[in-house]
Amino acid sequence: LSGKNDRIRRLVPKFESGCIYLPESCVRENYEGVREDLVKVFINDEYLAFPFPTHDDMLDSLSRILDEELGAVFPEVREVSEHELKIAMMRENRELKNREEQGNDEDDDGEYNPLMAGMVRR
Repeated sequence: LSGKNDRIRRLVPKFESGCIYLPESCVRENYEGVREDLVKVFINDEYLAFPFPTHDDMLDSLSRILDEELGAVFPEVREVSEHELKIAMMRENRELKNREEQGNDEDDDGEYNPLMAGMVRR
């Protein structure tokens, strides 16, 4: 095994335990001007194809989250009550409405893009 494959294999327990979340989509225009969903590319071309993907750049980058020098700490998983979930959903809906009113929540197609909205807010 190469060092890169060893690093990537260390992600297995994190995926299995549900510690890694992916957005539903992340659309961008590639160097050829074609729009592509990076989440689908990641899942189909790298994650499912491992250990023999054509490219593994995203997996390799993600594997660096486990580098000890980085010092990343994963939060503990805990059960969320239905009440807490309802409150979180109400807050998210309120934030979505505010972003829509401000007009900074749309991508080129006029569709809501949570990744871009998150970048604008931070």
